[in-house]
Amino acid sequence: MGLKKIIKEIFSPISEPQKETPVKKEPDDAFQYVDEVVGNLSAQLRKFYAGRRNELTGETLYIWVVDDNKRKLLGQCHDRLLTSLRDDCGMPVADVAMKGGPIPTNATEFYDGYAFTVGESTPLTGNDGEKATITIHNGKGSLLKPEYSLTANGGRYNIGRDANGENSIGIVGDPGDPNYELNKYVRSRHANIAFVGGVGFCLFVEYDGTRVFGNSRTQLFRNGGVLELDNPKQAVPLRDGDIIVLGKSVELEWKTK
Repeated sequence: MGLKKIIKEIFSPISEPQKETPVKKEPDDAFQYVDEVVGNLSAQLRKFYAGRRNELTGETLYIWVVDDNKRKLLGQCHDRLLTSLRDDCGMPVADVAMKGGPIPTNATEFYDGYAFTVGESTPLTGNDGEKATITIHNGKGSLLKPEYSLTANGGRYNIGRDANGENSIGIVGDPGDPNYELNKYVRSRHANIAFVGGVGFCLFVEYDGTRVFGNSRTQLFRNGGVLELDNPKQAVPLRDGDIIVLGKSVELEWKTK
């Protein structure tokens, strides 16, 4: 190859420059980023612990962050995060700890790639041999059976109007039933209960059991507080004496054995 040709190739413009690998954009301002996370977290905590914030007193709030860089950034702002939750949001947690790795099934997601658990080391209910019962509370509604028994290894239990089967908890759908005006707002697949290892029995709402469907809703009454379920992916651990409210006013009492 001649010298002129070599020089020409060296100094000729590149017609298609090589594309650079896009760099993932990280937060520019740490404080602004923490404020954004705190805002989303506090909104979810207010919703989850509505009327029962005292349950957070002295507890450690574990925040699961999938992204390593963002988890590190939050960790660097630990004191500011804790102060914001306590003073600005009124959440009486004792401490905040960051967690990495896959988000566990018992954690509550509050943001894209973020979730939380409270008092992670203490199971909310018993062990794999646990049993429980469901009955009507204060005559509010009618069940197809006077009492339903649930076991930890029984799988997922569907709760719904006229639900009938081995793993079903049926609300009476007969118009002739004296409680029909209460029962009729319960959907055929309204909610379900399943045992989650290491956590205990958990209540899950179905899409049909949320307010998206008119007069439908699913709520949990506990210690004078009310929690409304509107996320089918969210597991809500059940405790002895909880009242599950379906539709307008069917009330189911949860008892562990």
